[in-house]
Amino acid sequence: MRVLALLLSACSSPVEDAATDTATDTTADTAAIPTPAGGAFVVEVAEAWSGDCEFTDDATGQAPEQEWTLAPDGDHMVLYPDFWSVLTCTLSGLAFDCDDGSWATSRIDVSRRIQGSFSGADGVDGELVVALDCKKDGCDQLQSAYGRHLEFPCTSTAPFSGVRR
Repeated sequence: MRVLALLLSACSSPVEDAATDTATDTTADTAAIPTPAGGAFVVEVAEAWSGDCEFTDDATGQAPEQEWTLAPDGDHMVLYPDFWSVLTCTLSGLAFDCDDGSWATSRIDVSRRIQGSFSGADGVDGELVVALDCKKDGCDQLQSAYGRHLEFPCTSTAPFSGVRR
């Protein structure tokens, strides 16, 4: 019996080998996920909105060329669109989503977002997004702020692209 016990303890069990192999495969899969690198990016933003929101003025109000600093960290990122502003964003792989001043009341929804992704080692691409919706009364408030001919809901975008500085 002692000989049999020694032989069994000397051999690894198939369960242990399977657990070891699974751990190795998981590590290999995790290592394959690219991690975005932050830094300063020179970003070009479209000067006009496009989409189904009929704004009185379709200008984005953005400087065509800007410098953004992106600081990814795990599942979130901080975006500094200028020296004074800070946006906290979600980060999933290389894709990010930032709230840029969305607000809502019981009758009005205004969504302002910066959505994009890291492209390659030194690039970033995406779009500024404005989505408007109105429920019941209060639509005149949105129409006076954004455009008299708005039909709700509507969404307009302005693309951007940038390269690492």
